[in-house]
Amino acid sequence: MAEVKRQKTETPLQKKIGFKSQSYSWFDFHAWVQWLWGWGIPRPLFLGALFLGLLNILSTQIPNFLVFGFGWVLGTAPIWLPLVLISAGWQTWVRYIRSAWISEREGTLLEIRIPREMSKSPRAMEIALATMWSTSGETDFIKRAWMGRVRPWYSLEIASFGGEVHFYVWTWDFLRNVVETALYAQFPDVEIHVVEDYASKFQYDPARYDGFVNDFKLSKEDVFPIKSYIDFELDKDPKEEFKIEPLAQMFEYLSGLKPQEQVWIQIIIRATKTTGGVLFPTSSEADWQARQKKKIDEIRVEAIPDEQKDNPMRFPNPTWKQKVQMEAIERNSGKVSYDVSVRGIYMADLSRGSVQGPNIGILRLIWKPLGTSYLNELGPDNDGGLNTFNYPWQDYKDMYKKFIMRRFLDAYRRRSAFYPPWSAPIGIMSVESIATLWHFPSSTVQAPGINRIPATKAAPPPNLPM
Repeated sequence: MAEVKRQKTETPLQKKIGFKSQSYSWFDFHAWVQWLWGWGIPRPLFLGALFLGLLNILSTQIPNFLVFGFGWVLGTAPIWLPLVLISAGWQTWVRYIRSAWISEREGTLLEIRIPREMSKSPRAMEIALATMWSTSGETDFIKRAWMGRVRPWYSLEIASFGGEVHFYVWTWDFLRNVVETALYAQFPDVEIHVVEDYASKFQYDPARYDGFVNDFKLSKEDVFPIKSYIDFELDKDPKEEFKIEPLAQMFEYLSGLKPQEQVWIQIIIRATKTTGGVLFPTSSEADWQARQKKKIDEIRVEAIPDEQKDNPMRFPNPTWKQKVQMEAIERNSGKVSYDVSVRGIYMADLSRGSVQGPNIGILRLIWKPLGTSYLNELGPDNDGGLNTFNYPWQDYKDMYKKFIMRRFLDAYRRRSAFYPPWSAPIGIMSVESIATLWHFPSSTVQAPGINRIPATKAAPPPNLPM
């Protein structure tokens, strides 16, 4: 009788922390930390307790251990202390000079009102975003290190106030003409007005307002794009009745909010630039394109059948999934790219009504229609914000929640993501992907809350009698 091999099974703990092998998965320290974090035990608390415990054991086993350790640290200070002071001083200076320069810039919030008939596809928005791309401000080391100058950024926003949907673009005042020119060139029928900043005038009072805040991040490395308007065949300009609007669900959701509810969605973009190095670490467009090329090569290698791996005349035979991946990555690699950070805020006025729990859930998954398992997906950042609270002992009397809410609101008001005082999850996207996330809906979207211009403007006929 043939011997039947025993199949290895995973214990519940191994399933929780990630099964590697029967022997070594129990010694994966990082997996243990992650597993404890899943039970609501903060990493600093666990690591601090572990450090104090080990320190106590060493102090018991080695006489005068603390005196010896302190003496060793003090004796080697001439070696490590200057390096620490130089590094800390440099980072403090860069943070200070950048904050000072940014604080001197005036921001402008532009509201875009769209016409009732919008026939332009998201490709027009892609061209507008490519026109707005600018890396001015960081041309040399003196401007970056001594003057604190940074690349400009924009904030593309969609806000709903009790079901009334508005489109906004925030920019520095001296770049207002750049934004208006780019939008008017592609959308001549829109109206652009300077308006009061709705985020700055909002005063958060925990006794009156309750809600939810959330950063979004890509589920895979950013060489994989999300589903774009091209995947919905909007680049072919189909007839209105055949158009599939990828954001239709989002506009219906925003239009259906109760009078006491508000939802703000913010997409902050900054031109990706090949610059920086050790002193000014930054994202690199060249590095992004190199990573895209490397990923395409990896997919091609995976597409080679196993029996042909050693054949010098081997030829890839990609599956449908691999073909789509390579085509999407290659298409996006040749386009203008931005560093992107996305956040969302839900707020309810308790004096006018209650929090609608399902609306919070929809906000967390608002980009779901643009995600796929074989490309990429923009989803909630479960490692930050209010997504980390699962157990009652993690936040005593909502103290940390109030702190997070104030932090997010301040970051939203400042449109801060890349530079001090706030940072957020950042990925690189092409203008094709960004135009899919933020564009004006066509007339096929009948969401009642979209703030459209009642009538289309037109020039008078040339032969009109005087």
